[in-house]
Amino acid sequence: MKRLMSTLLAVVVIMALAVPAMATGETESTEPQLYADAYDMTYYVGGYGAMPNRYQCQVRYPEEGYAEWFDISYGDPIVAEWPAKAGTYTVTFEKTTKIEGAGDTEYTFNLSMNITVLELPELSGKCGDNMTWSFDTTSDTLTVSGTGDMYAVAASRDDFYNEQYTYEPGWWYLPVKHIIVEEGIENLSNFAFAQVNGYYKIHETIKLPTTLKAIPEYGFLFSTAMTSLVIPEGITSLTGWPFGSPGNSFIALTDLYLPSTLTEMDYLTLLISGLDNRHATQTLKAIHFAGTEEEWKAIARVDTESLKELYGDDYASFYENWCVPAKDMVEKLVVFEPKEGVKEEVTIENGTATVPDSSVEITEGEDVVIDVTDTEEKVSSVVIGSETVDKITNAETAVEIKLPDATVSFDKTAVGSIGTQAGEAAVTIVAKEVEDTTLTTEQKAALEEKEVHTILNLEAFAGETKITEFGGGKVTISVPFALPEGKAGTDYYVAYVADDGTITAMPTTYADGVLSFETTHFSSYVVLENKTTTPEPTPDPSNPQTGDNSHLMLFVAMMVVSAACLTVCLTKRRAF
Repeated sequence: MKRLMSTLLAVVVIMALAVPAMATGETESTEPQLYADAYDMTYYVGGYGAMPNRYQCQVRYPEEGYAEWFDISYGDPIVAEWPAKAGTYTVTFEKTTKIEGAGDTEYTFNLSMNITVLELPELSGKCGDNMTWSFDTTSDTLTVSGTGDMYAVAASRDDFYNEQYTYEPGWWYLPVKHIIVEEGIENLSNFAFAQVNGYYKIHETIKLPTTLKAIPEYGFLFSTAMTSLVIPEGITSLTGWPFGSPGNSFIALTDLYLPSTLTEMDYLTLLISGLDNRHATQTLKAIHFAGTEEEWKAIARVDTESLKELYGDDYASFYENWCVPAKDMVEKLVVFEPKEGVKEEVTIENGTATVPDSSVEITEGEDVVIDVTDTEEKVSSVVIGSETVDKITNAETAVEIKLPDATVSFDKTAVGSIGTQAGEAAVTIVAKEVEDTTLTTEQKAALEEKEVHTILNLEAFAGETKITEFGGGKVTISVPFALPEGKAGTDYYVAYVADDGTITAMPTTYADGVLSFETTHFSSYVVLENKTTTPEPTPDPSNPQTGDNSHLMLFVAMMVVSAACLTVCLTKRRAF
């Protein structure tokens, strides 16, 4: 009986210990759950206008989770087939990765993404009785031309937000990065550049004319990618929320340039880069005023009437909590510096640098130099606006464009030819190293037995029209090239490879780590190794080589061996 009781007691103890452990095991699973999500993507037929998308991979645990975000761009091989025709699609793909904080284990995520492909809309139209607009897909630039006033978009703020438009600009649904409002335009509409399509909040630059009489209310709503804004001379008032309400416009702005002609303004107007915890967004570094400190102090500070209507009885509280901090912040940011002499920044998107007019210096008797090598993002092409092209052409000067993969130098004749072909279009210059997949079958076959070190693609465009010839002008191409150990500059040369595979060697020079050649047209060029070697001379039997002692040494060795054998034989003969 005692033995039985002891056995039962042991079983009870074991179960008492095991049950909590089992319960704990049920509630605290160590197996992670995988979660993945991707935003939807929209672009036009052929991939135009596609912006990098984001998707999330997350490892979830009962108490906490680890996540990581990734970018995906149109054409990324992670998607097997990118839709190219208009329609609505769902694509799926896998992502294998390690999540920071979740250990060294690799996880494979299954993702799906909805894609909307749109037909490209009209790229031009009428926006006023005497005003037109056009959009250049090469540089993503909207140009507004003409005279007078633009059609009004909405009668009021409420009408705009309720989508009761009196005029709907065609550019709202295009990926506008740069806006040029030409001279002659006097009045723009409210909400003109509001970009109602939330996908394309990407304005980077806006150039306004000196003929402009006022900045319209809510004229530039959602211009979220712009870093510099210039208000032209002649504008006298900045009130009534011309840049949209604080917090939703110009959130990347670093420099604002104000004209000396200002006579009144609202402090909240100048806090256009947003209100963050009742302070200006940290991106705004300076407000440049073109006048004197005395002129600045003489500007009348007014309160926007629409704000009083909007906040009613709470306006006094609103003013104390928002306007007063805005006033203090604005005064700290003001510097007295005219816009003249201040260069706008070069903007870079997907390897293309757009050069603003203010950054190009033209000095009589000197070549124009455009250098985009000192940038964080590698640049393979440069866009030069039509205004700058005109100035360079009229100056009759040579132009040197410095890109990471090559420096392209146009002589005066070539520059004149480009200006004539460009007309009123922007000019794009491309110089980049490419893979052999860009070559034709004939080109690949011709180069199959060659030692190819670099394939350089050179292109020029006037708007969307390709420029291949330069009116007899010459272009000098300089390619950075590090010599392999033991090699000299003369061991390499540049060759033009025609589409049919014909290879034409270009006279090439090498100096200070650079291969240079001259051409009169753009196409594909390759850097080849010169395999030509000096053959060994054929020995002349009547004139034996005196520098090679191998035969003499063999003769001496044979003589020594023969003498030794003779000695042995003589010795043995004596022994008999």
